[in-house]
Parts: sequence; C-alpha cells; structure tokens
Amino acid sequence: YNNDFYLDSSPSLTTNRRFSYFIEGVDDSGNSAVSDTVTYKLISKQQLTYPSNGSYNDSLSLSLCWQKSGFVSKFRVLVFDSEHEYLWHRDIDVAFEGDFFKVSLPSNLLSGYSSDLIYWRVDAFDWDFELGIMVGSESLERVAYVNAGKRDK
Repeated sequence: YNNDFYLDSSPSLTTNRRFSYFIEGVDDSGNSAVSDTVTYKLISKQQLTYPSNGSYNDSLSLSLCWQKSGFVSKFRVLVFDSEHEYLWHRDIDVAFEGDFFKVSLPSNLLSGYSSDLIYWRVDAFDWDFELGIMVGSESLERVAYVNAGKRDK
C-alpha cells in the first residue's frame, strides 16, 4: 500500500452524516495491527459575505459578516496576521432565529499593526448527541486588506 495518507472522496461523504475509519498498519514482514475505529461528522461550511476576498477596508470599523449554513449552535470567528499568526477570536453562541451574522473587530486590534493584510474565517460547531462531541467545519479563509488610515480612499 505504501501510502502516508488516505483521501476519501466517495460520494457518500456528505454533511451531517457520520462516517468511520480504522487504520491497519502492516510492516515489511506482513505483521499487522488494527487501530480503534474513529468516527467523524462534518457540518456545512459557513458562507462568508463581507468583506469580499481581497478587498480594502478601514480597520477602525471593520466588521466580518457571514450567512449561517445548516444546523449550528456555536461560531468561532478567527483573525490571523499576514504570517498566519493568531491575532483574535470570538466565540458566539447561536440562537435558532436568524441566518445572517456580523461581528465587529475590537477598535484597537489593528492599531500599530505593521502589515495591511489579515486572514479571517468562521468555524461552525454543533453538538452530536450520539457521538457525545462537538462536530464542526471551517469556512474558506478570506484575505482582507486594512488601511488603518494609511491609504487614501
């Protein structure tokens, strides 16, 4: 087999459905061992709506917006600097009403910030009662340029 990874691209891998795997290791002599079964469940990726990817924004009033997709009980909004180093996050518990969400960055988050680029994404989570764990997904990451008054509009 000689594979360091396995990519499951079968059509049965859909959101909100559990799927399980185990690993069988085999050495050159044919000896083998089988791992415990690991079960996963993914939920829908969230739809980021604002700012658009690659847009320029005023960092003093930057808000991040997204549309809820599927069943979600918690969001985690994450912001990274131009080197993908963690800058900030916010956890948001989700009520069942509403499909559109917005969070404003703290006004001092980007003050004195030497780069004009940030990365952001929204992770979504929901409790799976049968598995007894939070299941989730990461949205596609976006780039936003922030000017902090450095650029002419």
